[in-house]
Amino acid sequence: MRRWIAGVLGALALAGAARAEPVSGAEATKLLFAAKGADFAVVRDGGLDAGQLAVIEAILAQMRAQGAANYYGAIAVSPAFFEMMAADPGQAALSGLLQAAERFHSVQAAARAALRACEAARKPGQAPCVLAAQVLPKQYTAQPVQLSVAATQAFRDYRKGRGAKALAISPATTAFAVAKGEAAETAALTACNRSAQAQGAADCVVVVKD
Repeated sequence: MRRWIAGVLGALALAGAARAEPVSGAEATKLLFAAKGADFAVVRDGGLDAGQLAVIEAILAQMRAQGAANYYGAIAVSPAFFEMMAADPGQAALSGLLQAAERFHSVQAAARAALRACEAARKPGQAPCVLAAQVLPKQYTAQPVQLSVAATQAFRDYRKGRGAKALAISPATTAFAVAKGEAAETAALTACNRSAQAQGAADCVVVVKD
């Protein structure tokens, strides 16, 4: 089972690995989604049964009502979570077998983070974690440049003013940075990697520059 999880994570990594060359601010404006609002997508082919999916849908309904989700996000869960819920909801809540990740720069990165966190909490003998839901921008379609909701909001500041500027993101984490002026690319990468290192990576790339 551990090898199966490793295979899933590896496939997600490959799916999110390809990166296009940086685009201009004008091009990015056409590619990015609105910073407000999100769509919630239940993963119906992940191995959960109808009753378990109904629980996930109820969680998503609550998140939607509270406006408590930021793309790109994901929810991962072990079926053992639902068994615990039936016996002791408090124990299930504390088990760590349901994990949410948000504010990543891609669907794949959010899914990897949620699955890893869930797997870290899973004990031997408990069913492997599966991807249960995703949090996406409204009217989502895959784009060559994708930013988290926070980075999308920061892009508004990026667009102000003229001169050299760059926006860097970490494909594996939620980190990003905007820099302007001389050596903007280097400054954006340095600031982004500093933030990413706190999350266990140093993989930042410039995705928007002028």
